[in-house]
This record gives sequence, C-alpha cells and structure tokens, in this order.
Amino acid sequence: GAAPVMCREIVLQACKEREGYTTPYLNESLYLQCFGFVKIENLEDYYECKALWLSDNNISRIENLSHMANLRCLFIQSNAITRIEGLARLQNLQTLNLSNNLLTRVSNLAHLPKLHTLELGRNQMSDVKDIAHLTHCKSLNVLDLSHNRLRDPLILSVFEALPKIRVLYLHGNPATQRIADVWGSYRKMVLARLQGLTFLDERPVHKNEMRFSVAWLEGGMAAESQERVRIMEEREEEERRVRQEELIAAKVAELEGQKAVSEAERAAMKERVDAVKREEEERRERHRREMEERVRELEQERERAAQDGQAEVRRLREEMEQREVLERERRESHEGEFRRRLAEVERSKAALSDENAQAVRELRRVTEELEAKRAAEAEHMRFKTEMEEQAKWLEERHATALREREELQSQLDTMQGLKDAQAKTSEEARQLSSELARRQRALEQLEEEKERFQASKEQELRRKERTIDEMINERRLNAEQIESLKRENKRAREERERLAEALKKMEEEQQKRAEAEAERQRQVKMRMEMLDRVVEDGRQAKEAAAKLKPENKDELLAEYEKKQQGLLQMQEEERRRQERALEERMERRGRRKNKLDTTLVLETP
Repeated sequence: GAAPVMCREIVLQACKEREGYTTPYLNESLYLQCFGFVKIENLEDYYECKALWLSDNNISRIENLSHMANLRCLFIQSNAITRIEGLARLQNLQTLNLSNNLLTRVSNLAHLPKLHTLELGRNQMSDVKDIAHLTHCKSLNVLDLSHNRLRDPLILSVFEALPKIRVLYLHGNPATQRIADVWGSYRKMVLARLQGLTFLDERPVHKNEMRFSVAWLEGGMAAESQERVRIMEEREEEERRVRQEELIAAKVAELEGQKAVSEAERAAMKERVDAVKREEEERRERHRREMEERVRELEQERERAAQDGQAEVRRLREEMEQREVLERERRESHEGEFRRRLAEVERSKAALSDENAQAVRELRRVTEELEAKRAAEAEHMRFKTEMEEQAKWLEERHATALREREELQSQLDTMQGLKDAQAKTSEEARQLSSELARRQRALEQLEEEKERFQASKEQELRRKERTIDEMINERRLNAEQIESLKRENKRAREERERLAEALKKMEEEQQKRAEAEAERQRQVKMRMEMLDRVVEDGRQAKEAAAKLKPENKDELLAEYEKKQQGLLQMQEEERRRQERALEERMERRGRRKNKLDTTLVLETP
C-alpha cells in the first residue's frame, strides 16, 4: 500500500493518544515516531512545540520546520536522511539526534548557537573532511560519532577545536584502532589531547585517569608511573589533612562545649549574684519595715510613757495640795501634824527607796525644827520647794529611763542585724571557698588538657619529621626538594618553640591568677576577722552601755552607728569587688580560649 501521509488528522490523533491538547499550539511535545512517514508536513499549527519526535519513519529530508522557532529538541533518528538541512530558523535548538541515518557529511549546523548535544552515530561518514564542519559548533557539549567509518587519526584535531566538549563517543570507528597502533593507547591519547572530557565511549573519565594520560603523553610509561606515585602521595596527604581537620574540628567542638559550659557557669554565677542582690534588697526592705514598725512602737510607748509621766505629775501635784491642807491643819495641832507627817515621810521613804534618802534627812530636820517650834512657815516653804524639785527629778528620771530603754533596744536590734550579717557573710565566704575550689579543679583539668595537647603536638611533629626523613631517603629527592623540606622542618621547630613560649606565658598567667586568688582569699579572711572584731566591739559596747552615765550613751551610740555604716559599706564594696573579679575571670577565660583557637589555626598544616 501507499506510505502514510503526515496529515492533520493523524497528528491530532497522535496528540490524543499521548494525552495532549486538541488545540495544536498548546502542545509543547509532539510524538510522531513509528508511523512510516516519508515527508514532514502539516505541522504549521504546532508552532509552540518545543520537543519533536520523528524517529523510526522513512523520512529522507528535513523540511517544513521553519515555523517552530521555539523548538528545543529534535529526535529524527532511524530514518533515511542523507543531508543536514532545513534547520536555519531553529535558533533555540539544543538537542539534535540524527543517528542511524544515511549521512555522509556534517553541514549546516554553524547557525545553531545553542546546540549542545549532537548525535550522529551509525551513519556513513569516513574522512576528516566529512566532520570538519563541527569546528564551527563551539557550544557542543555532547557529541556521538560512534559506529561510523572514520579511519583517519587526525579527527582528534577536529575535537580539539571544540572548547566545551565534555562527552564524546568514537567507539565502532576504525580510527580508534589506528590511533592505538600509532600512539600505543587510544584512550590515553584522546584524554591527553582533550583534557576537558568527563565521559569517553560509555566510560566516565576520572581525574586521576586524566592525569595519567597527560603524564603518559609527556614522558611515556615512566612519567605515568611517577604521576601515579605523586597521586598516591597526594592521596595520603589528603587523608592526613582530613584527619587533621577532623582532630581540629573535634578540638574546636570541645572548646565550644567548654565555652558553652563557661557561658552557662557565668550565667549561673550572674543569676546567683542577682539572687544575692535581690535577697540583700529584700533583707534591707524587711529591715527598713521592721525599723519603721519598731519606731512606731517606740513612739507609741513614748506617748504612753509621757501620758504616764503626766498622770504621775498630776498625782504629785494633787498630793502636794493635800499636803498643804494637812499643813494648815498641822498648824492648829503641831503634835498631830508631826505624827501624820512622820507617817507620810515613812510611806514616801518606802516608795522612793534609796533616791529619797536626802528627803528623809530633810524631813528629820523639819521634825527637829517642829520640835523646836521655830520657823514652821519657812520649813513648810522649803518642804514644798523640795517636793516640787523631787517631782521634776522623777519626771526627768522617767524620761531618761525611756531614752535608755530606746537606746538599749536599738543596740539590741543593731546587734541582731550584725549577727545576721555575720551569718550571711560566713555563708557567702563558704560559698566563695567552694567556688574557688571548683575553679581550681577546673584550672588543673585545663592544665592537664594543655599538657596532653602539647604531648600530642610533639608526637605529631616527631612523626612528621620521621615521615619527611623517610621520604627523603626513599625517593631520593633532588637538592632543591631537600632544602625545601629542611625549611619546612625548621618552620615546624619554630612553631613548636612558639607554642612552647605561648604555653609558658599561659602558665605564668595562671600563676598570676592563682596569686591574685590567694590575695583575694586573704582579704576575705581579713574582712571576716574585721567583722568578728566589730561584733565583739558591739558586745562590749552593749556591756559598757549599762555602766555608762546617760550623757555618755549618746556618744557611744553615735560611734556604734558609725561602725555599723562602715560595716555595711565594706560589705557593699566586697560584693562589687567579687562581681568585678568574676567578670575579669570570665574575660580572661574568653581571651585564653581565643588564644588557643588562634594557636590551633596556626598549627594547621
């Protein structure tokens, strides 16, 4: 029967079978393989097509494709095409498959600027001139010329003109055997001349294989053997470098962990300091509230005492008035008045105790004067005056007793605050001692780690020196290489000396820090002793307060308050100094970590 024609109905039916669109220009892919078409036609409506399959037909000519300006891929293998043509308008074409046709020459491809894949396998090209046109296809990445009739080894010059060639298929051509006969190895020759290849004849090209081929081309088998040795050395060096990087990464990770732990410790210490501050503020606030409450109680007590004193004064005044009445009555009867006054004096003597001894003597004198019945009126006036003075003295004594009570209460409160402060300071001192012990253990661990690190570096340097000496003896390096290795060895020794100096400086710094810590502990001890002395002074002041006269108690109280203010100021300065010392220790630890990181980076080969 007649060959099928590429009519619109058949093309549309093919789109439907492939689940394409019935609207032609919406189809980006068009599958027309295995239909037996002899001519390309009736595809004008598929101008948006980007991939066209025309393989396994009987097409003899490439035509009627100029309207497909967006075409990216054209698969027209396994047909009867004898000439490359009709592709001038396909400026976006990237992949072209013309394998298994009847082509005898490559032509008309220079106007395809984006063509990167060209498959021309199983055609009938035989000479260099048949493929010389490929030198104009500068964008080619993949080229398939397998199973043609190419015989001339000079075809390699054509491929050398393709700067972007990466994949090349030449197997199945007589030229491969001729290249092997002329130069000794087909694959090595191709790889040496086309050093950009990544794939040759269905086999990937490895980096080392390319280096072997280049060395083989330059110096033969001996050069290739030397290149193999160099590659083995580079591989060993790379493995050593990887191990070194892993060790450095592990060390950096460990240091990062230590840094995180230090940061956590610093945060915890800061939290503890903040907690201590908050506790101190709360304690001060409680103390202030307690003092205010105590002051209010003392005010109330003073008011009650004042009221009691006023009542006592009123009572004394009433008593004096009664005594005046009795005195007028005693004027009428001196004898009866004398007996009543004597009884009153006896009652007053029992009430006033030892302080009224002078009043008793005066009453006795008044009794003697009454017996003498002389100057009764003068005696009465003196007695009245003395009673008023006694009332005033009692009132002053009562006020003095109130002041002494307030002073003693304030001293007792102050002593209680000092005891609390001493207990808190002792607790803080114990905490600081435990913290110092823990810091000292951390420093000792860091010192041990430093010694281990130094020992490992010494072993690594000795191992490098032995390796260098073995390489010198085994490979018989020339004088320039030996001199270079000696310089490297010298640099390694200088680096080791520099590291030793750095470690020595670190030890000196640690010694200074230990001395500073000891000095701080000594100061803390001195402050604790001072606090003990202040407490002892407070106790002695309390004992002395009971013995001193009222006019000296104000001076003692002022001196005691001054000492208490000094103690509080000393505690505040000690807390601030501890915070500064903590910040300085954290800063020194950060600098030490940075210095160690710098040392590790400098020691990296």
